[in-house]
Amino acid sequence: MVDVLISIAAKVAEYTVEPICRQLGYLFSYQKSVEDLNTKIGDLKNVRERLQHEVGEAQRSGENIFDDVNEWVTKFDKIITEDLGNFTRDEEAANSKFTCAAKFPNLVLRHRLSRRAKKMAEKVTAQMQDREKIKKVSYRPDLQNSVENKDYEEFESRSQTMKDIIEALKVPSVAMVGVWGMGGVGKTMLAKEVPRRVIDEEKLFTKFIFITVSKNQNIGKIQQDIAEYLGMKLDEENKYIRAARLRNRLTQENKILIIVDDIWDKLDLEDVISFGIHHRGCKILLTTRCFHVLANDMGVDRNVIFAVGHLLEHEAMSLFRKITGDQAEKDDDFQGLEAKIVKECGGLPIAITTVASALKNQDRAVWKNALHELRKSNPTNIPDMHEKVYKSIKFSYDYLGSVEAKHLLLLCSLFPEDAKIKIRELCIYGFGLNLFENVNTLEEARNRTDTLAANLKHRSLLLDGGVDYSGHDCVKLHDIIRDVVIFIVSKLDDHPRMHNIRDVVELDKYANEEKSKESTAMSVYGIEADQYPQTLKTPKLKLLRLESGYDKKDTGKLPPQFFEGLKKLLVLDSTGVSLEPLPAAAASSFCLLPNLTTLRLKCLTRLEELNLGSFRNWQVEGPINDDERRNASLSEVKNLSHLIDLKLRVSDINSLPKDMFRQECKLVKYDICIGDEQPGWEHQNASRILKLKLRPGSELNEHDIEALLKKSESLDLCGLKSVKSIAFEIDSMGFKYLKHLSVQDSAEIRCIVNSNNGNMDCLPAAFPSLESLFLRRLMNLENIIQEKPTTETSFEKLRMIEVRTCPKMKSLFSLYNILRQLENIFVYDCEMMEEIISHHGREGVLPNIMEEMISQLRVLKLFELPKLVQFIGASDKQSLDDSVAPLFNGQVVFSKLEELHISSLNIRKIWNHDQLPSSRLSFQSLTRIEVSSCHHLKGLMPSFMITYLVHLRSLFVNHCRAMKEIVVIEESAQVMTNCISFSKLEYLKLDDLPNLERFCGGDCVDCPSLSQLIIEGCQRLRVFRTNAMQNEDENSTGLVDQQHLFHHKVLFPKLEELYIISLLNIQKIWNDDQLPTSWFGFQSLTTIELWSCDHLKGVIPSYMTASLVHLRRLSVKHCEAMKEIVFVEESTQVMANYISFSKLKYLELDCLPNLERFCGGDCVDCPSLSQLLIRGCPRLRLFKTNAMQIENENSTPTISVDKQLLSHHKDAVKDELNTESSCSEITCQPQPLGPVEEHHDMVFKTKRLSELRLWNFPDLQQLPKAKTFQTVESLSICELGVRIKDLATPLMCFQNLKVFMIKDCQGLTSLLSPSTAKSLSQRLTILGISGCKSLRQVIANDQKEADDDDDEIRAHTINIIFSKLESLILDDLSSLTSFYSGNSNVVLQFPHLNKLVVSDCPEMKTFYHGNIDCPSLQGIISWSFQHYIRDMMWYPEYYDLGNCEHFDWKGDVNTTIQKLWEEEYYKRCTRK
Repeated sequence: MVDVLISIAAKVAEYTVEPICRQLGYLFSYQKSVEDLNTKIGDLKNVRERLQHEVGEAQRSGENIFDDVNEWVTKFDKIITEDLGNFTRDEEAANSKFTCAAKFPNLVLRHRLSRRAKKMAEKVTAQMQDREKIKKVSYRPDLQNSVENKDYEEFESRSQTMKDIIEALKVPSVAMVGVWGMGGVGKTMLAKEVPRRVIDEEKLFTKFIFITVSKNQNIGKIQQDIAEYLGMKLDEENKYIRAARLRNRLTQENKILIIVDDIWDKLDLEDVISFGIHHRGCKILLTTRCFHVLANDMGVDRNVIFAVGHLLEHEAMSLFRKITGDQAEKDDDFQGLEAKIVKECGGLPIAITTVASALKNQDRAVWKNALHELRKSNPTNIPDMHEKVYKSIKFSYDYLGSVEAKHLLLLCSLFPEDAKIKIRELCIYGFGLNLFENVNTLEEARNRTDTLAANLKHRSLLLDGGVDYSGHDCVKLHDIIRDVVIFIVSKLDDHPRMHNIRDVVELDKYANEEKSKESTAMSVYGIEADQYPQTLKTPKLKLLRLESGYDKKDTGKLPPQFFEGLKKLLVLDSTGVSLEPLPAAAASSFCLLPNLTTLRLKCLTRLEELNLGSFRNWQVEGPINDDERRNASLSEVKNLSHLIDLKLRVSDINSLPKDMFRQECKLVKYDICIGDEQPGWEHQNASRILKLKLRPGSELNEHDIEALLKKSESLDLCGLKSVKSIAFEIDSMGFKYLKHLSVQDSAEIRCIVNSNNGNMDCLPAAFPSLESLFLRRLMNLENIIQEKPTTETSFEKLRMIEVRTCPKMKSLFSLYNILRQLENIFVYDCEMMEEIISHHGREGVLPNIMEEMISQLRVLKLFELPKLVQFIGASDKQSLDDSVAPLFNGQVVFSKLEELHISSLNIRKIWNHDQLPSSRLSFQSLTRIEVSSCHHLKGLMPSFMITYLVHLRSLFVNHCRAMKEIVVIEESAQVMTNCISFSKLEYLKLDDLPNLERFCGGDCVDCPSLSQLIIEGCQRLRVFRTNAMQNEDENSTGLVDQQHLFHHKVLFPKLEELYIISLLNIQKIWNDDQLPTSWFGFQSLTTIELWSCDHLKGVIPSYMTASLVHLRRLSVKHCEAMKEIVFVEESTQVMANYISFSKLKYLELDCLPNLERFCGGDCVDCPSLSQLLIRGCPRLRLFKTNAMQIENENSTPTISVDKQLLSHHKDAVKDELNTESSCSEITCQPQPLGPVEEHHDMVFKTKRLSELRLWNFPDLQQLPKAKTFQTVESLSICELGVRIKDLATPLMCFQNLKVFMIKDCQGLTSLLSPSTAKSLSQRLTILGISGCKSLRQVIANDQKEADDDDDEIRAHTINIIFSKLESLILDDLSSLTSFYSGNSNVVLQFPHLNKLVVSDCPEMKTFYHGNIDCPSLQGIISWSFQHYIRDMMWYPEYYDLGNCEHFDWKGDVNTTIQKLWEEEYYKRCTRK
């Protein structure tokens, strides 16, 4: 019981005494609690200050602060500002309040404050404890959320490369991708753009690393760069430990792209990141200047190595202008400089940007100096050019490990800019100069040169130059690299002294300079032989190139002493320069004379290569004293025992020494042409070429050339006599080396291989290496192979055969000797040819034979074979009906045939219309079909063939008189295919098919890829397709009523060019009663041209104009019934108010005698129109109908403006009336305005008109004034009639006119006023006037202007300067008396006039009575121009009078014209 009471008392005390004591404690410990709180607040502030230092240091390092640090600071701020602030205010308030007058403190407030202080102290303690838990305040941020590459330019030439790189990175099996190109071409910029594409757009990767390696690899720095991208710190010194740490970090990334830029050598990734390239999720993009670094050192698959080339011409110009601005566009003088400077930069972005930045906002003198320095390969005054461009490329040059490679690059700099450099010439130079170590023969030198050239190409220091016309491999040297190389040899003492001489001035300067004595190599080009100095003062010269201009025929000869003093000359290369006999000292080291006209060879006993390809002047054999001998003889060539490479031309085989090639032929390479100075064909893969043409009466066995014949790889035989076959008769071994054979004009040949002679089993293979065979004009040839080939290896490599004009051949092969590997068969003009492959009694083999025979055939051409019935003959010819037999029966399988060309065959069918091909592979690869002059063909193909021709891209059918339709409904078919579709057809031309009625039947024609359609000369064609159920009889009502060419279900969605010519029966092109499916099936059209469609009244239904958004060219010619171009369709009878052709640039209306208007809408807008040609449209009234009359203050109608234009373009109308600013209209008024419905106006809105041609407007009274004409540069006016009296006033609008031609305007008495002449004189370059019978003077004697300027004329001489006029034509002007008859104080100046025509001007006695200045004129052309003037009027830019050889000149213009007039007057008097 006591225990219970005690426990109860304890509980009571716990709940009463302890709280009371605690509360009393707050009251009595007030002072201590406050002091304790203040102490802890101070400690907390110190902690905050230390934290702030850490945060500040981290932020200055670019690191991010952890969120818990920011949260701690926020809590601290709350404690200090809110909690402590409130407590302090409450404490001050408590201390200021006392009870009673004794100032006793307020115990309640003190109790409360003490309690708050205690709890705040606990809170501060907890805050400091939280700080201790924060071990790190910051972290390095991830910088790759998005990628920016602002300086990257999107170029057309780079877009495909970028796509290829991205596609390669998508392939799971591809771990490394390579990009290579020359220095400064933009590889790095391209590589920096890749992350943006693959991360931001393609989402292929989440992170990327970009590191630059450069020439000197530093593994430690590369590792540190990677670590920084990954947010790591690498403190270890050992590279393998660092690599292991990087490996562990990279394995945490799922999708990361590592870009390694500018590698020069192999980079071992094991050393860098301790794992290979096959880590999941990690891919590597490498960039380098050297292809072999990627392919060989780094092991990148060649299929994913992409080259970055130089910019295209327009891209380079765009980049240049982006930097320099429109400076060149504003000033014509800059435009020529701009193009030349950009060309010198060679499409290299770094060079373009450097030069453009230096020239920005600079004057013309600075630009000209920059061009000069670029051409001289020493741009010392172009800022940053050396540092940014030259230094970068020289880096590549210095890095070449091979001195031989450097020398080869230096040799390339001796060639002109953009030259194709033959590798064989570099070989000869290097061999002659002893540049190759341990090379003793020319063959070894060739191998070394090929290796070095390939190495330089892989290092982007040389470009691939393809092959030249002779099939020799070439390289090219980029212009900038060439400049750097020339700079190197000009500035560095440890390089050979090499010089390029480009003109006579440079040559003279060079010859007189002291430094020329140190030259070791010199290249001179573009200088004629008679301009060379007498001697060259270059005693150390080892190599000399003399090259005439490509456009010059140099007939001069070098001075006789030119080579004196060249004691050390090792190599002399002469191209087109005639040489006198060389001194023995020079000839002893002679290596290359490709174009010699005079040469002595007897001392060149160790010569290995001799190129006499154009040498003709062989010394006649005979007893001639050696001192009298001037030229080489063929006997001397025979004695060159070390010769292994010979190029020789001999015009007459009879001039060959009998034993010249009798001995065993040691030649490794030769190109010999005997009897024909113009070799007809070349083969690039043949190193031993012989072309032999025998003269009449000459036989092959008379000449000892058997050794050459047997070794030849390319053989051309012409005019053979007493030879009936080729293999075994000429070469008993069957020409085992021969690759190309041509036999022509040899009447006695019966076959090429005659296996009937002797035991066939003992004969070797015939032509086992032959690749191509040409047989031409062999009038008695019957077979290629007589019976069977000798062995299976005969002809085993033959890929191409051409047979032309062999009238006795009946077949090409038989089933016994068909050549299965053939890829190309061409048969022309063989009048007896009945079949290509004959059966020869092998019955029962046809069903499967074509699966095996000629399975590789790709191109088949059969022309002018009038008796050809079938490709493969029937086994039973008696049962064959030629009238129904198709060219290809159902058993013919050409699974790889790509091109089929047939012409002038008398076949009825190409394919069997009643039998499907035996294989689904038949003709599946066919991409091109051309059929012409097959006059028995009524249809081209049966409809079922469409399913086989799935790759057909081009179809051309021409001159087939019986052709009625292209796709034929086969007789066995009950229902026509609903839709005829050629899914890949891009080009379709139907030409000269007079009986063609339709393309096909069916409900729909769909050619989704068709881009060009040409229909010409198909007079009976009315519709492109007809319904299957429609009667095909041409007299049926349905066909006659269907007058539109294209039905609404004819769909050509990608058609860009449409040409319709000489379709006499069509009245409409498109169906105007029913819109095409998918709104419009011709929405991609850019070009429409119509010619000679006599029943066509309109071109485009108005509903279609909104869909022709891409139309750029519209030409309508010679359509007699044409009334309007855009017409209202019958179903609506409403024309759209606003018609716009936004991209139309060229509009031509020619010879349309009934054309009344362009359209009937309210407004025609062509903002891009630059060429407007109107000719032979005498009834043309208006470009629109809804016109209203605008009158000026004097109530004289001057301009017609349509209502729509007035309501929407009032400011433009006002500007036009006030002639103060530009208006985009052409307004022409052929006659005075009457009632609205009789207006004869032309209103056309445009902004960019540059060419205007107006012909045959007999009723036109006045050429209008329009601000639109300010942009016109070429104006042609013809046959405007007698109502045109004045052109001077409207011509004032043509402020940019450069070409002005006028003809047959009979109302004109003068052309220009003095003020108009001044206005046009600044830009006019060509002025032509012809057939204006009333014209008395070109520049009128305007009395009003004379009075206005009278005081000025008295005080000063007035000049009219035609500053740019080059050509002036005055032709057939029967009333012309002078060019100008005004005040004689006026001086006419023509500073650039060099072509003046004055013909058929019988009244013209003088040009001008005053002063004339024509410093460039050297003669007057006086012969009649009537045969040329009309074409010149239409196309003046294509006619050049500078080639005229008949000039008259008597010292000055007036004297010459006076003399011409006197001569003509005398002739007239004599005739009378």
